[in-house]
Amino acid sequence: MSHALELKDVSASYGHGAILHDINFDVPAGGVTALLGANGAGKTTTLRAICGMIETHGDVRLFGESITGKTPEAIARMGVAHVPDGRGTFTSLTVLDNLRLGAFSAKKRTNFRKSLDQVYDYFPRLKERSGQHAGTLSGGEQQMLAIGRALMAEPRLILLDEPSIGLAPVIVKQLFEILEQIATEAGVSMLLVEQNSNLALKLASEAALLEVGNLVARGTSEELSQNQEIARAYLGDVSDTGAQA
Repeated sequence: MSHALELKDVSASYGHGAILHDINFDVPAGGVTALLGANGAGKTTTLRAICGMIETHGDVRLFGESITGKTPEAIARMGVAHVPDGRGTFTSLTVLDNLRLGAFSAKKRTNFRKSLDQVYDYFPRLKERSGQHAGTLSGGEQQMLAIGRALMAEPRLILLDEPSIGLAPVIVKQLFEILEQIATEAGVSMLLVEQNSNLALKLASEAALLEVGNLVARGTSEELSQNQEIARAYLGDVSDTGAQA
């Protein structure tokens, strides 16, 4: 199996405080891997380490090429799109202008119309609100915009940090259906950090479980979900969060 992403003995720290400790897992090419764990386990730190945002040791490989030590800008240009927790949309700009920012390189600008049409196919609501300021969108729409902006860069790998947080269950269901469609149709690889482990394991084919910066389990989603000890200790029945749609 070829890999979109490989982490080999990756450690990461903020200053003198180590957060990740020699973790190893991968994301299959064209597949979805879920990264699970409690709050403070190191999931967001892992995404930041992949993006080159923090001090990292070990080896991070994108389609076989080491990206360890590269700048966030260089990693983004190599095909990694990061959808952070909190969405990170530019609220004072319109939906269309936010999507334009996703097509950041000359090559992506050349393919702008094709990418935009594809984003609108996945998220028709964004087309309806293309001239609307992002700050006036609902939470669900802002999450759609954040994912749409990432797709505008024509990524090979998307890192998703808690896409369901703060959203109503019906919106979460719609969003995950679209993510599955993107992974299947566009062949974009995904690393998904998600508080709703049930949803994450349904979408992902592979999963890794962190505890206080240590990798404690990895395998197929089915293996982790059927392991009663892991399920009782780490997964549980995580209910959908309810909030503004």
